[in-house]
Amino acid sequence: MIFHMTPGNVRVTTGAPPGRISRAATLSWTWLRRNIDTAVTLAAAVIISILGLASTIAPDMLESAILGVLALLAIVAIRDRDRIDARDEATAEAAERTSRSMARVSEDLQFVRGFLEAGPEIQVLHGEEIERGLAAARDGAPNWLFRGGIGTYFRTVTLPQVVEQARSGSRSLSLRLEILDPADEVACGRYLRHRQSQANSGELWNRRQVERECFATVLACCWYRKRYPRLRVEIGLSRTVRAMQYDLSDDALFITQEPPLRPALKAPSGRELYAYARTELDISFDEARPVDLELVRDVPIDTGNGGPTHNEVRRLFTTLRLPLPAAYGDADIADIVRRALHHENANP
Repeated sequence: MIFHMTPGNVRVTTGAPPGRISRAATLSWTWLRRNIDTAVTLAAAVIISILGLASTIAPDMLESAILGVLALLAIVAIRDRDRIDARDEATAEAAERTSRSMARVSEDLQFVRGFLEAGPEIQVLHGEEIERGLAAARDGAPNWLFRGGIGTYFRTVTLPQVVEQARSGSRSLSLRLEILDPADEVACGRYLRHRQSQANSGELWNRRQVERECFATVLACCWYRKRYPRLRVEIGLSRTVRAMQYDLSDDALFITQEPPLRPALKAPSGRELYAYARTELDISFDEARPVDLELVRDVPIDTGNGGPTHNEVRRLFTTLRLPLPAAYGDADIADIVRRALHHENANP
């Protein structure tokens, strides 16, 4: 019952509002479309029942009609069961997908947890932190890889310290380094321009000085190898100028730049950057010109504190197929020996 009120007039009507009737009709039509087989079966059963009660249909036809209705009921039951089975199967598949998704989420969470527990991928080191980090990595290191320009810091700090530690512990030591090729005048010239643009020590650089630094690094490796036979050294000479220096031990990777006192990067072993750098260093070394130190195994060289003689140095580099420039005199060779064996202050 609905009251319609207007000024001076009140009307009362019965029945459902038009909107409610429309919604009911829509719901009924939707149900009928989804259950048409059930509706047809129900209608047939009602009609046959009425005809049977009214005795307007022959008994044989009535029995056939009843069988038809039963067949329809069986079809409806089978279809409903198929729908239920399909829903159950869909529910099971959804549950399985949810389970797989939760398993992946759990794996991702474990990865994130391990990442956080393992510490940062990269550390930025400043000032004295750089030397402390490198010193800790050198402590007892059985392997060391270096790639850089002329190898000053490697020659004056890393090389003597790791060799001394190996000697003290009677351990084998494996070193591999890649530096600039001193026989490549073009590459040395490019490095000279780079060094002059970065210089901060007040030292005047020239191409001959670049060459002598590289020769000194090679000489130092040969000299230490003579003094400690359990030292294995591989040297590669590159035509590429390197703005960054890589020092890689079994524990960590260090990336430094010239001039010194710039921040350095450190990546612990097991991290992605460490693995990427190792691959890069391996490929780069394979492309470099190798220096076969086995050629000078039997070449005599004074391993005393005074260092080799000038003639020994010349013969050494000639045997290595890396002859000194013809313009080099005794002063140049003395400078190479000084740089190789008498450690000057150097920065990473």
